[in-house]
Amino acid sequence: MKPIVILIALLGVLHIGCTKKTPVIYCPTGSGSPITGHSTVTCGGGAVAIYKTKYNYTNNITVLVSDDQTQVLAFPGVTDVGNQRPVALAGGYYAQRMPGNVFLSYTIDQYAAHSQSDYTEKDFLNHIVDCAPFTEYWVGCGSATDTAFFNSMIINGQLSTYMQKLN
Repeated sequence: MKPIVILIALLGVLHIGCTKKTPVIYCPTGSGSPITGHSTVTCGGGAVAIYKTKYNYTNNITVLVSDDQTQVLAFPGVTDVGNQRPVALAGGYYAQRMPGNVFLSYTIDQYAAHSQSDYTEKDFLNHIVDCAPFTEYWVGCGSATDTAFFNSMIINGQLSTYMQKLN
């Protein structure tokens, strides 16, 4: 009896050690908006979003879904998705280069290896791994590539001076 109990305990430990670092999170349709609030920022040039997430999604595709999460409003093209990786900033923040409010299980490389016609709205909605990924989400004016400016704001605690917090 003891060897069986030990074997079961060992299998449990091995199973825990082999689980994914990024959990699959069930997001029922209509579970609410992943970003709270809407931006009132108006920019003469481009707008930029700076964010932090609960988990590392830097290699995952993000898409923009409706507030009720029943429609995909925007998604990246497979031919340009490689240039859409988020830009790492100070303090664990990222500058968003791919518009979206949910993350999918597809990696950027997996997504780019297929044709656009391989993906449907249903595919996108069924592959959401986090429907509320952001612990902080800021919107302001600028370019995601202006890392010196954004890093300075982050380091000096000035995000709220130059940007609007949505989450």
